[in-house]
Amino acid sequence: MKTVKTSVSAVLLASLLATSVLSVCADSDQSLTLTMQQDSDYILSIPRDQSRITFGAVDTVIGDLSVSGNIQTTESVVVTMSYTDFIDVNDEANYFSYTILVDDGSEFESATWTSSMLLSDGDTGIPLTVHIDTATWATTEAGTYYSTLIFTAALA
Repeated sequence: MKTVKTSVSAVLLASLLATSVLSVCADSDQSLTLTMQQDSDYILSIPRDQSRITFGAVDTVIGDLSVSGNIQTTESVVVTMSYTDFIDVNDEANYFSYTILVDDGSEFESATWTSSMLLSDGDTGIPLTVHIDTATWATTEAGTYYSTLIFTAALA
């Protein structure tokens, strides 16, 4: 009986092995690609409204122009500015010109911030100054005047 059990066991084992699927692993390279996207974004900060520029002041610092954010390494933020003359609120025919200067005394035309500038911990601000010549003040009549500055920022 022992022989029969052994023979049956051997047959069962042989049939089990014959119907089993064995996995065989060979060396192979497989890859997985992970992607992520962060769109460029930035914040343009301009000086606050100036309630009063002192009559007769040649240079008045109005604040800093700055950009912060996170942009692609191939991009930059370019800021331009346009502005109106100082116009008398009661007589639009009465106006006078001025210039906006940066800290080196040159007239502001545009400024560019690169991705590395935005990621640095340093100050990226550009001080802006209203410059009105003494000769202009000498011919300016009394009144309340206003001027509008328009800043435009774009990715380049």
